[in-house]
Amino acid sequence: MTTGKQPNRGFTLIELMIVIAVISILAAIAFPSYQSHVQKTRQTEMKGLLSGFATALENYRAQNFSYEDAGTALTPPTNLYYTVTLNVDADFRGYTLLATPKAGQTGTGAMAINETGQNCLLKTNDTSCTPGTDPSWN
Repeated sequence: MTTGKQPNRGFTLIELMIVIAVISILAAIAFPSYQSHVQKTRQTEMKGLLSGFATALENYRAQNFSYEDAGTALTPPTNLYYTVTLNVDADFRGYTLLATPKAGQTGTGAMAINETGQNCLLKTNDTSCTPGTDPSWN
């Protein structure tokens, strides 16, 4: 018969608190980096969608000799994180596609591309940019 005290097994409260503190510090460092990566991925996806739609607009112009009624014939790309608008010039010879950030993209700016392929990307909370004037996304 053993009457000795059994050894303690498990973790002390101090040890658990230290582990929680270390995990909290790592999460505080990693989460913003992860969020930034996700936002950049969403921007890259939208750049591809805008470029693809610009190609569709050029095909439309080649068949119809202008961009007239392009906004009704073609549907701008949809995305959960950007609102895309198509602005056709009054003479139907040019256009600007503008992608404005929505929820989940705070801190990023608008992207745009025009009929000549000039594009822009603003890195602030701005809601518009002018291709050929503002910084390019290239």
